[in-house]
Amino acid sequence: MAPLETIERLVSFHGRAPGTKAERRAADHLAAELRELGREASAERIRVRPAYHITHALHAALAVFGTILSVRTPVLGAIVLLAVAASMAGDLTARFYLLRLLMPRVASANVTSRGPNPDAPARVVLTAHYDAARTGVIFARRKRPPGRLLRNLSKLGGPIDVVFWAVALELALSVLRLFTGGSTLLTTIQFGPTVLLIGAVILFVDIALSDVVPGASDNAAGVAAVQELGRRLAADPPLHLDTWLVFPGSAEGHMLGMRRWIRDHEGELDPRRTFFVNVVAVGRGTPRFVGGEGFVVLEQHDGRLVDLSRSVATGGLESTPLRLRFGTDGVIPVLRGFSSITVCCTDEHDRIPNHHRPSDSLDQIQPEAVEQTIAFVEALVRGIDERIVPAMLPTLAARPAPAST
Repeated sequence: MAPLETIERLVSFHGRAPGTKAERRAADHLAAELRELGREASAERIRVRPAYHITHALHAALAVFGTILSVRTPVLGAIVLLAVAASMAGDLTARFYLLRLLMPRVASANVTSRGPNPDAPARVVLTAHYDAARTGVIFARRKRPPGRLLRNLSKLGGPIDVVFWAVALELALSVLRLFTGGSTLLTTIQFGPTVLLIGAVILFVDIALSDVVPGASDNAAGVAAVQELGRRLAADPPLHLDTWLVFPGSAEGHMLGMRRWIRDHEGELDPRRTFFVNVVAVGRGTPRFVGGEGFVVLEQHDGRLVDLSRSVATGGLESTPLRLRFGTDGVIPVLRGFSSITVCCTDEHDRIPNHHRPSDSLDQIQPEAVEQTIAFVEALVRGIDERIVPAMLPTLAARPAPAST
């Protein structure tokens, strides 16, 4: 199936938000498509808690409560704010969940297609989530391009990061109140972040009540690119790599499917010999490779993959790594000690076009962007096969390449 046909078919599963029936139907469809291509594939059922919007609305509301409480009872207020800050930090960095555990569990699925060459010295896992996001006012874009100041500030953190740092500031001020006994000045300073947190409650609830976007670029285009890469790499297999295709679910609940996938398959994967390439939002713009990403903490991708990406970013592609101040599925392998890199597309202002907007629709897809991404990631995979793996395993470098026919 051609990439555009894959995108159109996946978009036809309307409302494929994490944990919905549409998402699970899309998973079954992808597994069936992979089997038609001659690959082993399965839709692995999982249960997740994707309500990140309600979770963070509660974080913000509890932080407001803790701030007000700290004025009357500083110790209790500080304890509440500490608990909120810890819960939010663990949630955003995908390391642990506290308040999220109160959210309902729903069914989702990860689609896994193992490679045809399990005895290969190394493995590359190509990933692309298939679910779609909810929109909301928080994802609105200014029509006027951002100036240099705003672009630089966006590299320091995204909107959700601002909420977390407001909680952290309230915590610091509440601790200061314990030692100073409080003052009118301290209460005045707390007023600003408190107003911000009240606004955050409204914005997160707005996400929960908003529609699910079509998700043509993010991430039907990523799925289409990975499927096509699987077909091309099967036709001309890498010498040293076994190629897996993985389509995690519930990524828009903040990487839940990938988090579960790593836990389920970690025993099959050797971190020294496994490379992850995550493809996301590649339906419009210019392909870019991501050097670091994540909420709150910027997780750095493998320097070897970043350097290799620089070398294969030819034909006018940007050779400077992009920084994303939100997390994608490419973060999870990094947290587990694997080599990983993410590829996406951006506009001339380093923004992902139509990100979490209703405009992320079929008519906005640029076929040339999808094709450029496929070519770039294929060059990256073949670079891993021809340069990184032989350098990592010197015995392979001496192995003669098969005679061409």
